[in-house]
Amino acid sequence: MTSPELGRLLSTCAKFPQQSLGGQLFETVVRSSDLPQLASVAGVVDRSALLRLRPELAFLRGFWPTSDEERASLLASVSADGVFGAAEAVQLFSNDIGPLTAVALFDHLPRPDGHTTVLLLRNRRGTVRRAVAERIARDPEALGSTLAAVSPEEVGVLELLAEGVVHQADAMRYPSSWLKAVQPSIELGRHPLQQMIVVATFLAALQVATKASLQIARCVFDPLLRSVRRHDLNRDQIAALERVLATRRASRFSLGARLIESAVATWPPEQVWAGALTLSSNEDHVRDLVEEVEQRLGQSALEAAQYDPDLPTEALARIRRRLDSPRTKSAWWF
Repeated sequence: MTSPELGRLLSTCAKFPQQSLGGQLFETVVRSSDLPQLASVAGVVDRSALLRLRPELAFLRGFWPTSDEERASLLASVSADGVFGAAEAVQLFSNDIGPLTAVALFDHLPRPDGHTTVLLLRNRRGTVRRAVAERIARDPEALGSTLAAVSPEEVGVLELLAEGVVHQADAMRYPSSWLKAVQPSIELGRHPLQQMIVVATFLAALQVATKASLQIARCVFDPLLRSVRRHDLNRDQIAALERVLATRRASRFSLGARLIESAVATWPPEQVWAGALTLSSNEDHVRDLVEEVEQRLGQSALEAAQYDPDLPTEALARIRRRLDSPRTKSAWWF
């Protein structure tokens, strides 16, 4: 039987109920036909009906429609317990995959592993990369597995993920995984710090709120506060900072002041540990951190902090000048 003849037969039989003679003939012919020939007539026959009887058709590129919307819809018909999964789909469609199809991999198939997701984030089409980043940012498990799989060298992928996570409300998901993924690249200064990564990293460090997260926060605090005060951040980045700082009950007037307030509240100096006072070497930023610590914790906190070996020279000098001078009321408008 030629392909045109097969197509006409199947399209006719598909009109009959499944238990009727025509329906039974449809099933018999589909199950006995060669896969390449079935794939060739998929355009004139309901693909989902073919896929239900011959799930292995999913592995043939010729079986799938060319439309991104139709592909995404057809993925809902793929058996969730079959052998055709997200990794096979990415390999099959390669860079020809569209944004709707890429997102459908997460919605209709077993969740792609981290390696497969990273491949999608490397796709040459920006619409695909952004759609995938936004989708996994809403899925804590997918975000966690992706962060575990991404290489610190792949700054472009990290930028996409940062863009996705800063759009999320209230709190970043998997902040520890984020810090682990970006730490080597940030601490070794392998690449210029992109603003999205700076914002996401500081927010993650605030949420983790440990001495280890403070070490990473030191790498991004000065560029972040500088960008805030120069009004260099876009609306999404500002909104992300505002949301997270609001949850930490920061109450100062300006965003920069609330950033300093939250940093000191998260890493308050104690005993001989200087905490947030180690965040900066910038004289203006150091001045404001010292004033915040004194206002919040008193001069005793400054006295103890000066013995921390990690305290930057600029911070130590500012603390000693402050301790040697009469206490005056701090300004709240910075």
